[in-house]
Amino acid sequence: MKHFLVIILIALTAASAFGQSVVASTSWTGAFAQLAGADDVRVLAPFDMTHPPEYELRPSDLRAVSEADYVIYAGYETMVERLLATTGDSDAQAVQIVTVHAEPVLRRSVNAIASALGTETIAEQRLAELFSVMDEWRTEVREYGLDQDRVIAHFHQRALAEDLGMNVVGVFGPAPLEARQIDELSRLDPTLIIDNGHNPIATPLLETTSARVTTWYNFPGIGGTRTLGEIFERNRADLEAVVLSLD
Repeated sequence: MKHFLVIILIALTAASAFGQSVVASTSWTGAFAQLAGADDVRVLAPFDMTHPPEYELRPSDLRAVSEADYVIYAGYETMVERLLATTGDSDAQAVQIVTVHAEPVLRRSVNAIASALGTETIAEQRLAELFSVMDEWRTEVREYGLDQDRVIAHFHQRALAEDLGMNVVGVFGPAPLEARQIDELSRLDPTLIIDNGHNPIATPLLETTSARVTTWYNFPGIGGTRTLGEIFERNRADLEAVVLSLD
């Protein structure tokens, strides 16, 4: 009987979001909205963009924003000024979140969206599922020895690497590497380099270190991904392939 009531409660919570129009600036903010319980999200920046924050809004996008109930954004997007001006002239509620792949930040951002949508119960369920995957990944990181080996990470991948328990001894980017930085990072003698697929810049380090490179992504779109869970699985698989190649 208890499980039946839980199912009913989740169904009612999901239903409360039905009919609400949710627009997200990019696939990343859209993935946070999906975690929060919004299953029908219009994403403005195309999924196949290499760097979605650079997307410029079109007239059709402005119409979608003005007709939306909720608009989810991060604040670093090129479109943000026009986005907020449009929501200010409409009934759309703008919800700003922090897009970082660290468990405490994930929870705060998803809960902020769920609070606006009234989907707190389904958000908690989806977060629990995602955090379970992250726990499994943390176990793998320890098994790989990356809690001890020296890892250097791209600035935009540092939070996830550290949250997974990696021994991050150096950070680079997001600007291209300069000669001094290449020298300093190489002296750290890393085993693994984590680059960012949206603006990869680690190549020069391959000439001065024996480290292997894994390339991670934040914005869903690569390989048909649409959710944070799928992005995590993609990054996790790439790390596994690189680690196995070290043996």
